[in-house]
Amino acid sequence: MSIRFYNPPPVLLAKGNKEGVDIGGALSIIAMDKSHHLHIVENIFSEMSWGKFWEDPAYNDQIQDFTVKHEDNEGLFDPNTLIKRLVNAFAKIRANGWIFYGIGDFESNSFMDALCMDLDYGYVQQLMEEHKRVRDQLRFPTLLDQDLTEHSYITSKFNGNGYQYFHYSNTNPIETDLYAIIERMNPLIGYVTGIVCTSQGAANFYVISETMRPLRQKAELQMNTNTLDEALDLIRKDVIYPISWFRIDLNLGSLKTLEQWNEIKDDEDLKFALRAYFDYVKTDLKEEHDLHKQRKKNQEEIDKIEVSELSSEQISDDIGKLEELFKMDDLGLFDKKPEF
Repeated sequence: MSIRFYNPPPVLLAKGNKEGVDIGGALSIIAMDKSHHLHIVENIFSEMSWGKFWEDPAYNDQIQDFTVKHEDNEGLFDPNTLIKRLVNAFAKIRANGWIFYGIGDFESNSFMDALCMDLDYGYVQQLMEEHKRVRDQLRFPTLLDQDLTEHSYITSKFNGNGYQYFHYSNTNPIETDLYAIIERMNPLIGYVTGIVCTSQGAANFYVISETMRPLRQKAELQMNTNTLDEALDLIRKDVIYPISWFRIDLNLGSLKTLEQWNEIKDDEDLKFALRAYFDYVKTDLKEEHDLHKQRKKNQEEIDKIEVSELSSEQISDDIGKLEELFKMDDLGLFDKKPEF
């Protein structure tokens, strides 16, 4: 089951060849919509440069110099800019009927440095080698062939132990509407990390490690190299291609991972934005959730009724009312057929 990842940061579209490689990163605010698709609502920072390799064969996998493609790091260093972007993000989330889902950290660096800090370096070396092979052979697929807008999306899927945090069925709204997801996720805190690999038209997130646990429980890193082994096998078969590292801190607790959080947390504009978001969850989303519950209850009551329990008078009366309903809509379903 795949989902859509709207307005993906440019780092997820990074490419490379024998001459150079895209190097960059993004720290992004992520929301989820009612169809369980993900949206990048606002970038706290986003940058991308072209790293040119040395022409000397002895150093042709090392970068000689950089050319900046785009750079927006004001949200990292200016508290006022960070506050403004957070306030705008929560306003946009409410306006679109979404929920805040977390903060994503994406890094494309030819896998030279790892976001998965406890990952065995042997795996890092394998990823570096495969990334070099793919870029030398010009195998990076094109995920988006148009200019990037907030309506652009890439098809995505999360693989591994983190699958359950990102994929929800739409068959039972009571358990998977946005309010239900908040109720399920809010008691948890932590993050998932891994690698992003692409195939034609899709981006696959392979979760390598996670620290998800109840709020007051001590963090414990859980590694899952089996998922990485599976990804590496597909990479070697040219089914998927390695792009970047990712880390996603989930829920509102992810705000505390921001370096400037202690400096901005008491800002009145930010506190107002958070209170407005809480009210939105407790009113709009809760009302929608209660409506789903009432519809299910009504359906259960209807399902309990058996025609055999109805008297002939009740059955006749119900059929008569149904006939009148169809006549009102002028469907003519109960009109006599013309005789020929």
